[in-house]
Amino acid sequence: MASTPSDAEPPARRRRLDQARENATRAAAWARERVPWMSLVEQALERERISAAGLLAGGLAYRLFFSREFHATRVRDQPTAKPPFVKG
Repeated sequence: MASTPSDAEPPARRRRLDQARENATRAAAWARERVPWMSLVEQALERERISAAGLLAGGLAYRLFFSREFHATRVRDQPTAKPPFVKG
């Protein structure tokens, strides 16, 4: 679901967001009444939203855990202290 406008946003932006949300709600209601396959479209959009979240999470995981540049930077920046269980 889309985020709601916060009270800290400028009033003009908040009005535009509220108007856009209202227009989208009216358009969806109109389509549900007049387009017989609208429920299929809504289901497809919901599946796409969910799969896009997985795609973004996968891209982030790749960047954080599998990228050589990330690891090289992280390893280079780490102090070379011995673990507490190593003697000597």
